[in-house]
Amino acid sequence: MNNKLLGKFALKPLLCGIFGFGFTFSTCVSAEPLTLSNVPLQATGKVEPNLMILMDSSGSMAYYLDSAERAVDPKDSRLYIAKEAGKTVVRGLGDLRVGLAQFNGEDGAKILLGLRSISEDGARDALLTEIDNISADGYTPLAEALTDVGYYFVEGFTGADDKVTIHPGEVDSAKVSAGAVLGATSNPGPVYAEGVAKPTRDNPAIQEYCQANFVMALTDGLPNRDSAYTDYLRSYDPDTDSNDADALDDVAKALYDIDWRPELDDPNDDGHKNNITSYFIGFADPALANNSLLESAGLNGGGSYQFADNADSLATSLNDAVNSISNSVGTQASVAFNSTSLDIGSVIYSAKFDTSDFSGRLYARSLNPDTGRIANTLWEASEELADESSSTREIITYLNGNGVPFTADSAGVDADSPDSPHEDDLNVNKSTGLDDGAWTGRLNYVRGDTTNDGVGDYRQRGNFSALVDNMTGPKLLGDIVHSTPIYVGKPELNWPVTFGGNNANESYEQYRIDNADRTPMVYVGANDGMLHGFNANTGEEVFAYIPALLLNSGRHEGLHSFTDSTYQHSYFVDLTPTVSDVYIDSDGNGSDEWATVLVGGLRGGGRGYFALNVSGAGKSDASGTVTQGHQFDESNADTVAMWEFDGATDADYLGYSYSEAQIAKLNNGKWAVIFGNGYNSDNGVAGLFIVYIEEGADGSWDAGDWEFISTGVGAVGERKNGLSSPRLIDLNGDRIVDRVYAGDLMGNVWSFDLSDQDGNVSGGNDSATWDRYGGVPLFTAGNTGESNNAILSAPLVARNTSMAPAGNGANVLVMFGTGQYLNTGDLTGSSPGAFYAVWDNDYTLTNGAVTGDDLAEQVLKPVGTNRTIDENSSVAVDWGVHQGWKMALDDGSGFGSGYAAERVITSPTIRRNTLFFSTISPNPQPCASSGSGYLMSLDFRTGRAGNDAVADFNNDGEINAQDEGYVGKQFQACTEDCGEGGGSGGDPGMPGQSGFIGDVRCTPGSSGDVICDDIDVGDEEREGRLSWEEFSPR
Repeated sequence: MNNKLLGKFALKPLLCGIFGFGFTFSTCVSAEPLTLSNVPLQATGKVEPNLMILMDSSGSMAYYLDSAERAVDPKDSRLYIAKEAGKTVVRGLGDLRVGLAQFNGEDGAKILLGLRSISEDGARDALLTEIDNISADGYTPLAEALTDVGYYFVEGFTGADDKVTIHPGEVDSAKVSAGAVLGATSNPGPVYAEGVAKPTRDNPAIQEYCQANFVMALTDGLPNRDSAYTDYLRSYDPDTDSNDADALDDVAKALYDIDWRPELDDPNDDGHKNNITSYFIGFADPALANNSLLESAGLNGGGSYQFADNADSLATSLNDAVNSISNSVGTQASVAFNSTSLDIGSVIYSAKFDTSDFSGRLYARSLNPDTGRIANTLWEASEELADESSSTREIITYLNGNGVPFTADSAGVDADSPDSPHEDDLNVNKSTGLDDGAWTGRLNYVRGDTTNDGVGDYRQRGNFSALVDNMTGPKLLGDIVHSTPIYVGKPELNWPVTFGGNNANESYEQYRIDNADRTPMVYVGANDGMLHGFNANTGEEVFAYIPALLLNSGRHEGLHSFTDSTYQHSYFVDLTPTVSDVYIDSDGNGSDEWATVLVGGLRGGGRGYFALNVSGAGKSDASGTVTQGHQFDESNADTVAMWEFDGATDADYLGYSYSEAQIAKLNNGKWAVIFGNGYNSDNGVAGLFIVYIEEGADGSWDAGDWEFISTGVGAVGERKNGLSSPRLIDLNGDRIVDRVYAGDLMGNVWSFDLSDQDGNVSGGNDSATWDRYGGVPLFTAGNTGESNNAILSAPLVARNTSMAPAGNGANVLVMFGTGQYLNTGDLTGSSPGAFYAVWDNDYTLTNGAVTGDDLAEQVLKPVGTNRTIDENSSVAVDWGVHQGWKMALDDGSGFGSGYAAERVITSPTIRRNTLFFSTISPNPQPCASSGSGYLMSLDFRTGRAGNDAVADFNNDGEINAQDEGYVGKQFQACTEDCGEGGGSGGDPGMPGQSGFIGDVRCTPGSSGDVICDDIDVGDEEREGRLSWEEFSPR
């Protein structure tokens, strides 16, 4: 049976039975789809901070905002304004456990809602309802209420034996029971509303040692009827008065100063304390504007004090406090540079995401040309976007085979369109699952219109805080998780002259000349549903593209869900884009011309890819000033949007588009996009898609517009298969793809021959001859189908310089790591992944797939936080015997308690003879960082340390003989010369894929920091191409 599928009318084989060479795949029983996480994995299972909101419910809250008269219309009252501002903030909360309290007449506090995760079903709605139910009556016992809220936090731990240390570190330090400090009456603690349970020892308010605890108190006046607190609190701050009216700052200081749960120890920090931080917001009464008591309370309480005299400033003050409290950032994307060599003007581009409000950040930072460390922030894209009007943004989408503006008018996706999936999607009310006709409001929300934020069913997006961010405005850029930013400047590839037209004006060199001053751009996908294009000089958004591929009218899916108040994170445009210059008929005029094409995908957001013509970026002078406008206007939408591909008649083979696409010219003379079929395809078979760039521009996909090469290997047991990102190589130096290498979820590495059936790289102009080289995998890991053998990233391919080529064999080493990191189940487990270097020399033609038994084993040996190779347990590579080398990773125990098995989920990199790759070991424990990992560096030919030191392994600031013999360094915080954005000494988490500029390696950590360090790979020169990290020649 021919497992090769070509075009629209190809015969699809029935994937049942037995395949040759002993491989089996599933019977006709449908395999279970792989669970794919909808949230960043390092953000799951972590401890949420506690926030108790204390609302002023005194009688004066019924007054007008600017007078001491009772409001006739309750909607004109201070309380109504405070409620509306508070509800707006609550609608935007994320990653917090939130409770609600109010003043209890003249006696302390009443707990209206206990602490509960805001993301739990019904929690947000319950909080909004209770805020609405608060009425204005009574006094302002602010210090008593703050004391009672403190008591709530330690409820269940107030007995005589529950000692805390007051005035820690001071001469009057003493151990006293928590109940004695906080309980001033015979019935201490707050009053609880009906149905609200007190915290207990088994279900406490403070649950983990790493849990931050906050109180946010709103008041329209100074304390009164405020005297029921203990002598311990009354004069806790010796620098302030000790009378009853002035005890608020004493209470705040005690809550912040004392470790209220000393039995919750941080094993890594003897000085850690489980304290409570207080934020105060004064409202309405001008006498509170510069009040020393409230300012002192904010300072003593570890938080802050702000005054608000109107509704807008109140909302801003509340937002500032919440932004200070809730800040959960991270990254999984790599970094990009604007050049390959380190010099003046070198810039690094990196992204972060914030899970508290699902917002993203994209930074451009200069690099110090002397040290290679991050210097200053040049711009941050979401801050620039906050100033942009939704009506002036250039946002493009795809409809009925054409690019159109993402607008609700006749030129866009209006209701009169004969078939508008945009309208179908955006009409859905996520809460009911029914069409409500509000699609234009949701469309405008997606464009960045904040008019409806927090209103009705609309989600309240985050806002920048003057206190935290030194600016205000909405956070419109969605979270950037897996999409690495791509810098695109002037054309500077090295395509041969034969790739252009027949005269000089059609040559690639002329294209380079014509676009030498093209405005540089940075492209990145975000989970606001857009592929964004930013001006690399300024950070301003030039245009954005919303793929129609992600539209879905299902109740909990599609773009409408992003606008909904019940939104839980989803991936939309999460794949790293690919950009290359190609010679095609890009405008449909019948003539080929050079164009710059971007191909993006959805990754976990859906199934499919899209292509954009990004040639028209305008012109800029040397200073970055734009001298000629870009051509990315909505009026040019159909020129920019080339096509979208959803698998067409091979849709059953296309899974979620986790595979990063590659662009290249093929032996049949066509330019193509090449990608693995991804995960969870309907039939669960791994295979390679080849989509011809020019063919989809007419808005339809016909037979011969694409190819699909099936591996023939589908599900193993109940686990579906899928092909990951490919690596393309050119074996004869003509800049045309001859082989494609890619791994699958079952642990197989495949070599696809795009030349001809005899391996003759000068042939292959007939795509019917393209197939799996040798008909079997190049490599198969042991226990095929187990998650620790999954291959998620593109392999690295380099010439085997230790051996001379023979026959038609590729004579390359294919290098890759294994291990899965796709769902919460991957956060645990002790079956480690491995790293392999497999020699492709036609071995499979007579021997079948290479297995681990054919490889020389290299055994890692820990030395402190570094690694060497254990010479006594390892086997040196003998190319007459071995087909490469292998290296098992750690089962997690080497990192410490709670760490999961080590694995490799990003692509390796090579610099001269040094192989670089990152490993990760997740740690799902609540108080742990997301995990740890190693930065590996070794000789790719041997799997061992090279002759000379590569990095500063002993952290003495130099790379010298003391650093020789090491192959790995645990990913650690920057401790000196970090530069802005380079960390502050905290745990950087798990390392992502490193980027290299000159002799500097920059590695993003899952914490959001980017750590840069020096490397030394020597200066040995190589003739010809050593490796294929990306196919486009540079």
